[in-house]
Amino acid sequence: MSRWLVALPLIGLFAPFLLRPNAFAQAPLDYPVPGGYFYTQADGTAGASGLGYVVSDADGIPFLSFYQQSGGPAEWGYPVSHRFIYQGFTVQIFQKAGFQWNPAAGGISFLNIFDLLHEQGFDPQLQAQYSVPPPAPWPQDSGQPFSAVVQNHLAVLEANPALRAAFLANPNWLNINGLPMAPIATYGNVAVLRAQRAVYQQWLQAMPWAAAGQVTVANGGDVAKTLGLWPAWAVAPLSAQQAPRSAMTGPLGPQPTATPNPQVCAGDEQITFLPPTPVPGQQVTIQVTSALPATNANLVGPNNPQFLGSSAGGRGTVWTWTVFAGQPGSYEYDFYRGSIPCQRGVLTVGGAPAPTPTPTACNGDEALTFTPPNPTVGEAVSIQITSARPSTNVGLAGPFNPSFQGAGPGGRGIIWTWMVVPGEAGSFSYTFTINGAPCASGTLGVNQPVVPTSTPVPPPPPPQACTGQERMSFFPNPAVIGQRVTVNVSNAARGITPSLSGPFNPVYEGAGPGGTDYSWTLVPSTGGEGITYRYVVNGIPCTTGFLTVHAPPPGLLTPTPRAREVEPPRPGEPPRTPGIDR
Repeated sequence: MSRWLVALPLIGLFAPFLLRPNAFAQAPLDYPVPGGYFYTQADGTAGASGLGYVVSDADGIPFLSFYQQSGGPAEWGYPVSHRFIYQGFTVQIFQKAGFQWNPAAGGISFLNIFDLLHEQGFDPQLQAQYSVPPPAPWPQDSGQPFSAVVQNHLAVLEANPALRAAFLANPNWLNINGLPMAPIATYGNVAVLRAQRAVYQQWLQAMPWAAAGQVTVANGGDVAKTLGLWPAWAVAPLSAQQAPRSAMTGPLGPQPTATPNPQVCAGDEQITFLPPTPVPGQQVTIQVTSALPATNANLVGPNNPQFLGSSAGGRGTVWTWTVFAGQPGSYEYDFYRGSIPCQRGVLTVGGAPAPTPTPTACNGDEALTFTPPNPTVGEAVSIQITSARPSTNVGLAGPFNPSFQGAGPGGRGIIWTWMVVPGEAGSFSYTFTINGAPCASGTLGVNQPVVPTSTPVPPPPPPQACTGQERMSFFPNPAVIGQRVTVNVSNAARGITPSLSGPFNPVYEGAGPGGTDYSWTLVPSTGGEGITYRYVVNGIPCTTGFLTVHAPPPGLLTPTPRAREVEPPRPGEPPRTPGIDR
């Protein structure tokens, strides 16, 4: 599985877990150490503590090599745990994923983080604190083959083209994301898609971490860490000297005693609003501080508070939410620990909203392109416009119902993308507008599909049933003339009809108990070096082996096959000749 092939940039993270640079740190935030590489960025203090986690290739498990070669922090975020044993496997958790070593396959796979959170009963917290919908029951999957199950789950993507495009952007989307597990849900200004290994979010309004319409990927590993899915001893940051290179199997040294009844209020909770008296439509930051630990906290109130995360500070812990102020009036917000309300704050909204400045109509550098430039009827076309202006109040006018796919950095500053599927041939004009004013135009030429004039193309041959792991062996090798030889092909596909091509008439003996080993026998009648045999499935060779046959040593007679048994002559009859019937 190769996540670094993902086309969707993953630097637009779920807001609660944006990486915050530590402007005051004197030491580097990450650096090589004996046996690995040390990272402090996810220590809970943005690296200020100097503690962190080592990523290594210890014990023949190449977590560090895979991490660095597949994109490193930009792709997976920073490590949020040490390497440890989880459910019988060696794992290490990063902000965006959980690496799992699969010894049977000799490779790295990925934890179904959001399935694990569901199994451990964290769905209420995921929905209340992170706007992640619970998984659907999926009764239609019962008794269906996996291909049908995949189609059942992919059907939910049709409700949101932008989320669908982001989710399927990589050919390895199934390994990267798993299957969608719930219909797309909307929480205030964000549309959310929950999958087995990732959560995708489309922000419907511009946010500090995302433009309007942009799709980002939540930090699943961080979410699971905050909720307490991973063992506390595995996620507690350590110094570069103490951080283990190999997998931890339990706590290192004495561990703090768990606080009984963690849902009890501390009595020192304080709620603040920034700005304290916003105007309608203005973004407001709500912060709560207390000496309580960071888990099991929630804020309930109007205008759909969006959780931005927790950090050390204030009276011990600071939790942060954001809302967009509604109409003038007073709004009550309650801070909860578990199901117990601990503090209430009142937000006063007054005055008129600040006037929105009207941007200029056109920037003058707009450029419009079609991909492909000359499609045929029914072929999907991507229409892209780039400009240095901000991504606001833009549109595309033209036939075939242009579908907006989103905006992102690139080109001359910003690239907007639409998709159309031409329904007829001809020349069609498209106009890019800003605030309703035309700024760029282009003409799309659509051709009729080519009608084949030759005879229909025969169907493709059956798919190649080669695994790429086949190994051919001979016993004995070398052999002598007349000696029975067994040919075995291992690591082959199950349920196929194999064949072995080569001299001496190989006789198929069948498949082994596991269904992936196939055997033939043969008796060489002549000698030779490197006699070639090919293992073939559906007419396609999968692997090749070579047999060496020697003449028998002096005094060892080579048995000669008999064409037909000849009875001894009866008394008074002449001798019988082999091969002649009487």
